[in-house]
Amino acid sequence: MANISDPSSSGAITESFTASEKFYYEDASIYFGIDGVLYGVHLSRLTQKFAFFLNFFTRDSKDVATVVQGKTPQTPIQLLFGPRGGRLTHQEFDVACQWVYESSYFYENPSTEDLATLLYVGELYGDSNATKLAEKAFSKFRSPLEPIVRIRHGRALDRFPLAESGYVDLASRADLRLLPQEQVKELGLDVYSTLLHFQAKTDAYRLYLVHPPPASHVPGCKYTGLDYSPCAEQVWMFWSTVTRVLLHPERREHLVTFWSVVEETDRRTLLPCTVATIEAVSASNLFLYEDYLVIEALKEIRKLDGFSSTS
Repeated sequence: MANISDPSSSGAITESFTASEKFYYEDASIYFGIDGVLYGVHLSRLTQKFAFFLNFFTRDSKDVATVVQGKTPQTPIQLLFGPRGGRLTHQEFDVACQWVYESSYFYENPSTEDLATLLYVGELYGDSNATKLAEKAFSKFRSPLEPIVRIRHGRALDRFPLAESGYVDLASRADLRLLPQEQVKELGLDVYSTLLHFQAKTDAYRLYLVHPPPASHVPGCKYTGLDYSPCAEQVWMFWSTVTRVLLHPERREHLVTFWSVVEETDRRTLLPCTVATIEAVSASNLFLYEDYLVIEALKEIRKLDGFSSTS
């Protein structure tokens, strides 16, 4: 939890402050001084959002009157503890105020940096809604936040779903053999080795999938039982496109898109046997084994990284 300083103590920090351009209200009920910036905000708004402020300002203690400053701009509260154990910065408190007063910003088009700060501020000051919103934004496949950064945040907060999206995205997007050494070091050799093993297995599986499926002949097809047929030739030609998608670095996303295009194809251009073969193979079936490999790799990584069972 955050700490609030007592300016009357010998260790108090004294600064001169300039009013915040965005979060200084004339009818403010509480004042904060952070990094030389003076904030005048409404205590009722803070306590509605953050459990820390609610608990601190409503606790039953005879010391509250002497510890709590902030009643006037001349005696602002100075928050000393911020994310990652450092001193709270005014940029971080800006994000906290943004969440308190204009939370719609985080649902529209927030910056990656602001979302990352919101995640930490929500955890630090006790607002699960803020943390969950940021986690959800970062956990999406193709999140704007780099996979290695999501992993870093997930580890720091013991949030496996956040780190999990980074692991999956990293293994799906990149050739891990080309990963920069500093990122390998951050991952740890055990986790890196597990991800490499996963990639090797999935690549071998995709090479197996490159072979086209046998043509499914419809009842009455005169080519049934023959080694060569126009049906099989058309299936092979069609599958050559599937092969290119399977071997694409971002194959899963491309394959799903490709299948939606196939479903919209004018079936009159395809032989009935080709249509039957296509309909018998779905994108989800192609990746059924790969999904199993992902689950097994993540189980191993979760143990290696020491995530709690409840994270």
